[in-house]
Amino acid sequence: MFLKSNGVSIDSRTLQPDQIFFAIKGDSFNGNLFASDALDKGAMLVVVDDPSVCVDERYFLVNDVLQGLQELAREYRNTLKIPFIAITGTNGKTTTKELIASVLSQKFKILATEGNLNNHLGVPLTLLKIKPEHQIAIIEMGASGKGEIELLCNIAKPDIGLITNVGAAHLEGFGSVEGVMEAKSELYRHLDDTGGKILFPESLHQKKYFTSLSSSEWMTYTAEQMKGKSVLSVTLAENFPYIELEIITVTHEKIRVSTSLYGSYNFANLVNAIKIGDYFGLLPELIAVGISHYQPKNNRSQLVKDSMGNNIIMDAYNANPSSMAEALKHFKSVVHPGKKMLILGDMLELGKDSLTSHEQVLKQVETMVSIEAICIGKEFGAAKKSLGMSSKHVLFFEDTWQAKVYFEGLKVKDRLILVKGSRGIALERIFQDNLAKAKS
Repeated sequence: MFLKSNGVSIDSRTLQPDQIFFAIKGDSFNGNLFASDALDKGAMLVVVDDPSVCVDERYFLVNDVLQGLQELAREYRNTLKIPFIAITGTNGKTTTKELIASVLSQKFKILATEGNLNNHLGVPLTLLKIKPEHQIAIIEMGASGKGEIELLCNIAKPDIGLITNVGAAHLEGFGSVEGVMEAKSELYRHLDDTGGKILFPESLHQKKYFTSLSSSEWMTYTAEQMKGKSVLSVTLAENFPYIELEIITVTHEKIRVSTSLYGSYNFANLVNAIKIGDYFGLLPELIAVGISHYQPKNNRSQLVKDSMGNNIIMDAYNANPSSMAEALKHFKSVVHPGKKMLILGDMLELGKDSLTSHEQVLKQVETMVSIEAICIGKEFGAAKKSLGMSSKHVLFFEDTWQAKVYFEGLKVKDRLILVKGSRGIALERIFQDNLAKAKS
């Protein structure tokens, strides 16, 4: 029936006629209660797990709707003969996925994970959007605990996999960085078991962890030695305000590539995208077009200008100890004619490691004595108290609203400002008025 449908939906408000409605349950909602609404809007079928709502043959009863959705996606995947690329990692997986999509779309009809739909619900929904015309699927895989990547691999059954990096994130679920390593490695272990191709960037720095893998389809590479079909190496030519690359072809031709990405820490993500483009046979010129066309969004390493002439590096979608350290390191190294400023928000979901992690960030910030810093959130407040910190160039606020009032009162102009924090802190609100004015 799925093949005759118009796809699937889990939201009766946006459901389209002839879609199959899956009555997913959440912490604050029960999809079973909206099954009849979905039918009124033209659903072909509703999949439910509450017998009390079933009133006719248009209701399909299962033990668990989420498992039913996953099983449908798994069975549909078995019918697809196109290559599946899976991407996971602590940092950079979404940017890498978007870069790969931009590169491969220069030659192929691709389908890639939308936004961050990379979990036990998002991956099945992504698979079920694949159409006969698609030639490659690019699947992002996220996890907040062990076993989740393994589950997603069993659904998507990737042919090619890439771990961007491993660091301290979601430690409430993983327990430790070692736990993160074990969880992310579930992708490579799945590929090893199924004979898939393992793409292993040397920037991962964890090769010794995978010595037990015996896959003959293991591909290790560095920026300096791509060992590709048409790309020999990649070098970082410029890193501010945007990264510029130089691709060296196997015929030793040099191709300069401008990007819209800020931060040298994004260089590894670009190298990964170039490697996959090369693996799929794209000429370097096409790879360069795909790289240059990519535009970051959703507050991920975006460089924007507000109405006061401030250049704002908006990196407020996600933050963890490793990404924060790299961002601060790069920001400190940037030469800028005006003053520089830091606005940092709490790193969330670090569990018992939260205090130590925020202390480490503050110690790094303390070394940046010429840069005024604003730190926002209870975790930074606790770290300040623990350290007995009294640096004059670092100010603390309990929430984003307080910081917004303070920042607007400063009326700073022509500064370079790094904004970095977890999504839950919503640091972008500090600048929403000035950015809106700049656009008007």
